[in-house]
Amino acid sequence: MSADKNRKYNITNCFDDLKAGGITRTKQTAVAVVEAMHLLCLIDVKDERNRKNIYLTNFGGQALAKLAESGRFQSRKSHFLEETC
Repeated sequence: MSADKNRKYNITNCFDDLKAGGITRTKQTAVAVVEAMHLLCLIDVKDERNRKNIYLTNFGGQALAKLAESGRFQSRKSHFLEETC
């Protein structure tokens, strides 16, 4: 969604979304989630201008599509992306 809106999505935005969803209260958890997804090749993390921006890989896009199609998970809107529209 961030790529469609030409917005950079970084670890801080991820933390804000996880916090808004009631999933975590610490940035350490967000960093751990991002690192785990990166190690699984679902996302790519790039250092850009003092930020670690997050990009979905082809594998991550395929996995996300399969999760959405399965109907077993409910997607949540990004607090960051909805607020900046």
